[in-house]
Amino acid sequence: MERIPALAAALAFLVSFDQLRVVEEARRAVRASQAAGSGLRDRTVSDAEKERLARAASMSLLGSFVSILLKGSAAIVAATAVLVASQLLGVGTVAESTRWLMSWPAIVGLTASVIILSKLRPGG
Repeated sequence: MERIPALAAALAFLVSFDQLRVVEEARRAVRASQAAGSGLRDRTVSDAEKERLARAASMSLLGSFVSILLKGSAAIVAATAVLVASQLLGVGTVAESTRWLMSWPAIVGLTASVIILSKLRPGG
């Protein structure tokens, strides 16, 4: 019985994660890091310009970190809300659902599902 609320919580997490565009934010951070690295390695760029690039990249990466942290936290809150609601409705307990979600079959199955679904998505 713990699988129903656990799967609903996993779905809530994934939908929230997707709708909040966490992966896109992470991609932006990687691109900013790569652009800064390439500018810092460019021998034709002055030291002052490299310093400006490094500061801009630092601020951009800090902003991305905070954004990813907040969005990831929101996705966790959504999943937790599903688990708490299921416990209040008597469908399952948070402990049972969490125990199942932390099992190897659940971790492997959910990970494989996410990978497959991401590949089926447009642009995936």
